[in-house]
Amino acid sequence: MPVNFSNERKEATVFMPLRIALDEVLRMNRFYNALCRDEGAYPIPVELKPNCRQARMLMGVYAGPDSELNCALQFMYQFLVMAESHRAMAFALKRIAQVDMQHMALLANSIHQLGEEPKYWSYRGHMRQFWNAGFVKYGRDMRTMIEQNLLIKYEMVGSYRNLIRRIDQPQLGALLERILLDEQVHINLLESMLSQL
Repeated sequence: MPVNFSNERKEATVFMPLRIALDEVLRMNRFYNALCRDEGAYPIPVELKPNCRQARMLMGVYAGPDSELNCALQFMYQFLVMAESHRAMAFALKRIAQVDMQHMALLANSIHQLGEEPKYWSYRGHMRQFWNAGFVKYGRDMRTMIEQNLLIKYEMVGSYRNLIRRIDQPQLGALLERILLDEQVHINLLESMLSQL
């Protein structure tokens, strides 16, 4: 069911979330907790077989240019700059960022079990590519930001589907499929936002 975001003010005010009352923050967080993730529990992999190749494959969705880390930081930036002018959308973005951070924790645990350290880099071929703040799409226009968010989420869905096909450990595959459900929820919510701008 789409959420109605149409009663938002259109002008942007920078870094004003501190003026929002704490009780309103808590109320909105409870609402978006249910809205921004699938209802199912996360299957936590235990005793994965060490496999550095598979760990390195996970690093792309963990800390690459189109990754959980990048989404979490990009969406938090957008929450900060849009919290007053587009309050409901900003809080939805904040909650998506929090869900993405949960995904990071789950992926970090899996990467560690597979035999690698969950550092903030990904692999392009055999070369490490360190995550950097230049991956974040900084903007001030809500429509452009939501469009950029959708592009990243579409890319992540493709990456997760590719990983699911290539990973041969059922517990890890189940986790990736569960995370993919959240990514689809995020896409649906972002498409709903975009349709109301």
